[in-house]
Amino acid sequence: MILSLLISVAALATPLQANSGSARALPAKASPLQPPALPPLTSQLFQDEVIKVEELLAARDFPGAERAAALLPKDKFSIDLESQKAPERLREAFKASYGRAISAWRIRGIFPSKTPDLKITFAPQLAIDPETDAPANVATFYSDAPGSPRLTVVIGLHRDKPLRDATPADIFNDVRYAIGAYLGLTTHNVPEFVMTTSAQVDDARNLTAPEIHSAAEAMALTFQLRAAVVSHQTVGVSGRPEATLAQQGFSGTAVQGDQVPLPIQVTNHGTGTLTLNALGDCGCIVPESGPPIGPGKTGILSLRLETHEYTDPIERHVYVFTNDPKHSIFTVKVHLDISPRYRIVLPEGSTWVFDKGSKEGDAYVWFPDGSDMLVTNARVIGMDKCVVTFEPWKGTMPDSERKEGPMPRHGFRVHMTIPDTLPPGRSPVTLALLTSSAEFPIISQSIYLQRGIVSLPEELFIGEVGSQTLERTLVLSRPGQPFQVKAVSSTNKSFTVRSEPGDKEGEQKLKVKYLGNAPPGGISGFIKVETDDPKQPVVFVALAGSAT
Repeated sequence: MILSLLISVAALATPLQANSGSARALPAKASPLQPPALPPLTSQLFQDEVIKVEELLAARDFPGAERAAALLPKDKFSIDLESQKAPERLREAFKASYGRAISAWRIRGIFPSKTPDLKITFAPQLAIDPETDAPANVATFYSDAPGSPRLTVVIGLHRDKPLRDATPADIFNDVRYAIGAYLGLTTHNVPEFVMTTSAQVDDARNLTAPEIHSAAEAMALTFQLRAAVVSHQTVGVSGRPEATLAQQGFSGTAVQGDQVPLPIQVTNHGTGTLTLNALGDCGCIVPESGPPIGPGKTGILSLRLETHEYTDPIERHVYVFTNDPKHSIFTVKVHLDISPRYRIVLPEGSTWVFDKGSKEGDAYVWFPDGSDMLVTNARVIGMDKCVVTFEPWKGTMPDSERKEGPMPRHGFRVHMTIPDTLPPGRSPVTLALLTSSAEFPIISQSIYLQRGIVSLPEELFIGEVGSQTLERTLVLSRPGQPFQVKAVSSTNKSFTVRSEPGDKEGEQKLKVKYLGNAPPGGISGFIKVETDDPKQPVVFVALAGSAT
């Protein structure tokens, strides 16, 4: 069955709402319009089509401009999904992913169409992508022939390396990519963006704000050009921006809590207005949208990196999005060596193992030389009746996590007494310390309280699987108290299990292999582990997932 949709881009939650509806005729004697700058993240093809319409309007070739404008994306367009070319067992799931992809773009409406604007179909396997050396996820084909879809997108059913079947999550990503391509967005390889087509795991990425905004701006521009065609209104020509960055990266040092400025200088060597904005690959980078940069001009994007949560060297990336189709995205690397404002060190490690009775342990808090930071209160969150005391401390101690040998330290010793009420298993608690610092009024450290042998993770969730085999690793752990695995088995016959020594004392690894033969539907069962511990002779680990 072929699904057809009429999609109104006016439904996007963007400035397009002000321009939605039919193109209105402008006054016949209006002055030439100056079109807005070409939007960032738009493709070379889209920009070429826009400039061609503008040039024909400027030359008062209105019939030619009308023909050229017909190739621009429409604010209402139809999609055909050739679902009959998908594997029958996945057809309904793919249709559902298709519907979710439509909703993700916040566009809606249904009507039949014999000649869709966007056609989405399937092929067993696409050509090798030279960037990934794996079969491509999608292939796009544009046509300006009357009666043909403006864009045909072919989705590969077998992809990645090693080869695997496309999943509903893949189809969700690929349909959203197809809609973005029709709306004029360019292809790139920024992680987590929908317009990325390189081979990836089958995660359902979010539609990003830069992509939504660029699509909305592209549609606003095409709406304005169509209105000019209807009214025979001449327009100026956008010109072609050309961007260069002075910075290829940043490196330096900082202290935890610093706000590190990241000024990026951008120059426009082209003939059109350059528009740009920037986004970091983590929430620690505060984004910035810079003002438009005219031809021959230079501007500054002023970003900053917040280091409050970091105590070690970090490497991050800033993505600068432009409307230069040859350089639609610049990647600026940021490397900082960050020193901590404080350290909380647990000599016994972050996992405290109980055998019987209560448990006592210490944490040491120290500060860089010259710091006047003080601990003013302390408590354990997550378990009742814990007794916590603290006192000033000076001494010599190593910091293995930071690969520092024994050296003089000063700060506080925090002593904790954990009551004998811990149930079997692994329970997280938090040591919370109030301080005299206005910048770090509360500092904390996670501690895992453990009784007996536990599985990490506690449940093996394999996600959505098809006919391919896969292997996952579980770790059975009881730090500082070694044990042996005598036998392992699975209650679900679609899995096999074997044990092998762990990487640390008190650990054993379980290699769990999925055989690729589970019937469609939910996956459940248990991994059964027999140990040499008379107090815990059997450990069960739950299995969960779904098979397509």
